Amino acid sequence: MVRRVFDAYSRALRWSLLSLFVLSTGVSVMAGGGPRNVLVVQNRRSQTSKNIAAYYVRARDIPPENLCTIDCSTAEIVSSSECATIVGSIRGFLAASPVADNIDYIVLTKGVPLGVEMGFPSGPISLTSVLTCVSEPDVTQYIKNPYGPTAISIVETAFSHQLDLNGWHLYLVTRLDGYTEDDVHRMIDRSVMPPVTGPVLIDRQALSAGASSAYKTLNNRLTMANDLLVARGIPTIYDDSSVFVGDQSGLIGYFSWGSNDAAFSQTAYRSNTFAPGSIADTYVSSSARTFTQTSGGQSLIADLISQGACAVSGYISEPYTAYSTYANVLFDRYTKGYNMAESFYASCPEIYWKS
Repeated sequence: MVRRVFDAYSRALRWSLLSLFVLSTGVSVMAGGGPRNVLVVQNRRSQTSKNIAAYYVRARDIPPENLCTIDCSTAEIVSSSECATIVGSIRGFLAASPVADNIDYIVLTKGVPLGVEMGFPSGPISLTSVLTCVSEPDVTQYIKNPYGPTAISIVETAFSHQLDLNGWHLYLVTRLDGYTEDDVHRMIDRSVMPPVTGPVLIDRQALSAGASSAYKTLNNRLTMANDLLVARGIPTIYDDSSVFVGDQSGLIGYFSWGSNDAAFSQTAYRSNTFAPGSIADTYVSSSARTFTQTSGGQSLIADLISQGACAVSGYISEPYTAYSTYANVLFDRYTKGYNMAESFYASCPEIYWKS
């Protein structure tokens, strides 16, 4: 059954974005970061990359010295040797730049590769995730995220590169991407629109009694996310039926099983639209395999960007259910006032992996 849940006696959450990051009123603001803490990476070989970097730097007042230019392939998936060149270039920039001590966040742009072939049977890993460890040359394979939901000691504080996370000093790495340059420009523009209110759509999959325990765990996290949002007076549209929900507008948050839902409808998936400041994710194994318009295969998070979502997370290839986003943690952090990057990384169990 699809249930709209509103608390008439509580303020609905209002969202507004500052620079790359979100600050929310009506809840305590926990987020870290600002323009001086952001390194923007552009690819010399991609005019699109350079255009988006320039647009973002101008729109967010990023200091010009915080722009890093690399020279690499424009392919979405690259070899491990090409990855090593990219990592080396950014590591070298940080080592030589006077702004290095200020940098907590690294923002890649469309035209910088998405993924890296490392020989895993499950497919390529995410360059974005690899670069979280750019200052830790001893990290050469996937590790438990020390800022994430399964860390030995849960860290619930504003992120900084200076944080000692089990002896590591990491970066939060995101990318500005979409099907088109215009999609990315609109995403940037929508991030500075006036605050709005809107519901969060939580769409569980109707699982059979014999479904795997892993799938049931993911479904339960969606229920936990809904429960905490309702408890905080945030409107939700909660679906636990066999319907795949579409035709919802003004969404401030979204989480579904995408094309892994037995009732999935591409038309319904593409019919939802999003409000400024919105975040979205899906339990889909290859939802971020490309940001090029294509047909066939699993559903893509790039569709959600074109429909107005301002921040999304997805997977380059199969991450396995144990390493999927903790939906309950994602919405917990975001509604406490953590920024988008902090919220997504706090809900990500593994780094140097697929997200």
